[in-house]
Amino acid sequence: MFDLIFPPLCFACESVLTQGEQGICTICRHELPQTNYHIQNPNPVERLFLGRVALKKAVSFLKFEDHNRVQHLLHELKYHGQETIGTYLGHWFGSIISECEFFDPIDGIIPVPVSKKRLKQRGYNQVLKFAQALAEKLNCPCIDTILLKSKEVTSQVKLSSSERSKVLSGTFTASTSSDFDFFSNILLVDDLITTGATIEACANTLHEAGYYQINVASIAFRV
Repeated sequence: MFDLIFPPLCFACESVLTQGEQGICTICRHELPQTNYHIQNPNPVERLFLGRVALKKAVSFLKFEDHNRVQHLLHELKYHGQETIGTYLGHWFGSIISECEFFDPIDGIIPVPVSKKRLKQRGYNQVLKFAQALAEKLNCPCIDTILLKSKEVTSQVKLSSSERSKVLSGTFTASTSSDFDFFSNILLVDDLITTGATIEACANTLHEAGYYQINVASIAFRV
């Protein structure tokens, strides 16, 4: 009865889902712009970080452009509490990269954190469900207590890559606890990569804490 009054809608296009469809409709599942970076060597995400921070491998699932369906998905995930989107995309992308063995065996996944203030306002970290779903597919733990965001920063939308890097310097802290010594090959996960400044700041913080083998994955990459 509930579905008759409030039928489930596609996360991407908001059309009514038909019987057998879950989360994203069949049309969107075929038409969402996948990057296929997992079959490119090197790929645009990896080239973005060359000379900036040492990464083993990096990849993104979808192509982000202004006003496309990927932007809508991330907006719903980040601002409208639709955490199920992260789980759905994480399982989908996790299946792809596990089947092609893009990464060497991952020991643990670390989601890019949000500040305590942002977490209180929003109620959740929009990256966490995606990271947890990836962890299920890659058969490794997801731990969100290793990397923390210790201070809030102002909006970076209009800043250049170098300006963002300066703003984010010293923003993150990483645990050096021996409890995480088994994390020799880690996967750092974010929702959207644009200039790469956030990933760069997080990876540098992790390197300083002794996490030397870092891979990166994100839901989307701005093309």
